[in-house]
Amino acid sequence: MFVSNSVRALLAFAFLLSMTATVFPVTGLAAQADSQQVQAPEKSWTGTVEQKEVQGVKTYVLSTGGQSIPLEPQEKAAEFAGKNVTVTGTMEDGKVIISSIKEA
Repeated sequence: MFVSNSVRALLAFAFLLSMTATVFPVTGLAAQADSQQVQAPEKSWTGTVEQKEVQGVKTYVLSTGGQSIPLEPQEKAAEFAGKNVTVTGTMEDGKVIISSIKEA
């Protein structure tokens, strides 16, 4: 059976490539990168919990320093409607994700 040198070279290259994949597996690398995502640091804000209309929906917000920041979860915020509070949490997508809320 006659096999040209270029076909032999191609087969040898394919063999080496398959051996490299076996010797250096890359599975699991993506999971490690995902697990190393940096969490937003917690911060504290002080202000008044108010219910405002945001994009046509009544939403509980923290009014502080002339701005209104939406709060999540809404159920936690509702308990403090109209009160001066200190909220601790993280800012995500323009909302404060509450980890704790207490009267100031």
